[in-house]
Amino acid sequence: EYSTLMFCGLLYAPSADAVPENILVVGLGGGVLPREMRHYFPDSAIDVVEIDPEIPKVAERFFGFRTDEKLRVHVQDGRVFIRNRARRVAQLEQQEQPEEDPADLRYDIVILDAFNSDYIPFHLMTREFLHEVRGVLAQDGVVVANVFYSNRLFDAEWKTYIDVFGRTQVYFGSRSTNAMIVAPGRKVRLLSRDAARERAKALQEKHTFSFDLRVVADRLRTDVAPERDAIVLTDDRAPVNKLRSEER
Repeated sequence: EYSTLMFCGLLYAPSADAVPENILVVGLGGGVLPREMRHYFPDSAIDVVEIDPEIPKVAERFFGFRTDEKLRVHVQDGRVFIRNRARRVAQLEQQEQPEEDPADLRYDIVILDAFNSDYIPFHLMTREFLHEVRGVLAQDGVVVANVFYSNRLFDAEWKTYIDVFGRTQVYFGSRSTNAMIVAPGRKVRLLSRDAARERAKALQEKHTFSFDLRVVADRLRTDVAPERDAIVLTDDRAPVNKLRSEER
């Protein structure tokens, strides 16, 4: 379920004809998500960042994952990759005649999927990290983070995204405890459930997804908010294991 929910970021595109030019996926796993993105968007440039050098080999051998000239895997810590990219963008934006267009280094969709139920890399969910993510996000782009909503860590994660991006929306799984936190760029409008479904219908007709994007749109909840006492996660205060052990 979560792999289809992660396509919710497409609902925020300006139109059904808009194709994401640059996509970043942090966390390879079996390579299902970047493989599907490549299938539906063959002209998009996709960067995948994976910290474990063995994972790309496993994905290729057992899950049919393949790289190409536009689908690249970077074996690196996701935060280091994003920080370096953000610094490069900032440097270019300060140059009167930049060596390259800084907009080309920003991403239309940033997908954060370096999490599982057993291990939570806390440095990929803090306020400081998310500010670095903002540095590589296009103004009309979106961040999609795969999280789990069954414990109090979810409320802290959600509140941290609100602290950094100001606005968020969440899509909740129905057959799992996965949820997608969506943080839109400055030029992106939030969606009502009806608007999300209308966009899903148009995108479904345009791209003929093998799953129904309208079902994904129906998982949007606009009537919920994080717990009031939830903390904002920071580099010096991110008790993720303690919060994860506490049920909501």
